[in-house]
Amino acid sequence: METIKRVVRYLPIVLVLGGLFVFFVSLLVTATDKLPVSLELPWSSFEDFTQTKDGSVYVSLRFYDRVLRYDNSGRFLASYPAPGSGYGFLVTNVNGRIYFRLRESVYTYDADWQLLAESKCAFYGDRSWILNARGEAECAPGAGHVQAIPERAVYPGEVLFSSGRPWGKNHFDAADGSSIYRKGDRLYRYSGDGTLLSRYGTPWYLWWAKFPVPLGGAWVLLFLHGVFENQKVRKLVTRLFTKRKPDPR
Repeated sequence: METIKRVVRYLPIVLVLGGLFVFFVSLLVTATDKLPVSLELPWSSFEDFTQTKDGSVYVSLRFYDRVLRYDNSGRFLASYPAPGSGYGFLVTNVNGRIYFRLRESVYTYDADWQLLAESKCAFYGDRSWILNARGEAECAPGAGHVQAIPERAVYPGEVLFSSGRPWGKNHFDAADGSSIYRKGDRLYRYSGDGTLLSRYGTPWYLWWAKFPVPLGGAWVLLFLHGVFENQKVRKLVTRLFTKRKPDPR
């Protein structure tokens, strides 16, 4: 009986401290740029996505300041560091280059996330870039509100980014005729006839680490601890798990 009382009293405390420990350690670890490229991360939320000509899908996660890469079937390939903190947006051109916008700067990468160039503009209002003939992001204030941003890989002369569309895209049309759609915190790739081809998102084995699950779980356990601290509740639980002595009569 004493063992049951100790378990009822201390288990919620241990679980709460364990949940908080996991949550804060995950924040400290992912706040650095020393994470291995092979480390897959949960999608607590994502800002934007794009696809290159080889079928690789890139997803920008602001919570971790990382860009995750997947193959055409949805298999995780790599996790790359973003060039800074903040809302990051992604675009690709028809040659496979990747453009990552962060505030007033656009960073150009190859498919393996090797930095090729950086374009920085001192905008005071409309932050817009176009793709020039050399494959570079070129400052073009005022262009974004008169031209639509393609939901596909861009060609020279087209708009890359614009303050006219401050948020990430909702779908992307690939060169092979398939399309990727954002639905909640996941992505789905469909063929031209509407057949589901692949899914992208948090794998089932990382669901426990998806924000706000660690912190929310800790608060639930903290609430349960408060409930168990109530003497009446503790006595009731103790009776349920304590064997009654047989009646000698």
